[in-house]
Amino acid sequence: MVEEMEEKAPTPPKVKHHRDLVEALTWRAVALATEFGVAYVILGNITVSAEIALATSALLIIFYVLHRKAWRRIKWGFH
Repeated sequence: MVEEMEEKAPTPPKVKHHRDLVEALTWRAVALATEFGVAYVILGNITVSAEIALATSALLIIFYVLHRKAWRRIKWGFH
């Protein structure tokens, strides 16, 4: 009877995978623009700035996926 009176935690809404993908891509677009802007301010060269921004974006996407996979294996912080 007491169990019936306890409030159940609300179930979080399910997120479709394409939403996660779009969120990741828009975040990378913001980061790409930031990387380009910083490189351009420092170097003053559009071509080199674009190359730096594209290279770092590609590497950071790869590193993010590897980082996320590693964190999925870590059990710390779960109740």
